[in-house]
Amino acid sequence: MENTPTTSTPTTATRGPNEKDFLKKALQLIRFFTQERGTQAFDDRKSAFMSDLLASITYLSEKKSPLISQLTPNVVFSVLRLFLLDRDRLIRENTIKIFRLLVESPASFAILKQKQIHIFLARALERETKQDIF
Repeated sequence: MENTPTTSTPTTATRGPNEKDFLKKALQLIRFFTQERGTQAFDDRKSAFMSDLLASITYLSEKKSPLISQLTPNVVFSVLRLFLLDRDRLIRENTIKIFRLLVESPASFAILKQKQIHIFLARALERETKQDIF
């Protein structure tokens, strides 16, 4: 598959990674999640790709990059919300971290509520505390 993202940090031969590279990587991963859901390729790679997505969004957030706004909450939130229910604990944890980084404005919080992601977040957090207790 030619559009499948790789599991590496964006870099180029002549310069280090820049914000556009990280945004491009994040958008490729979101596209992969939407196009490949339910396939073997998706199941095989989702944990590594979710970690890569978190790394890209963390980089953009730490740099306070205006490019992070190109990760349209309406689309990204819809794609990511089901990962809050994943069986893999690392995927759930990374998804919670991504939501924490992306919900920065009243508008993005309104989208979170509109898509009822707060319920998914509560369920994911409840699941984590149950695992910690038992």
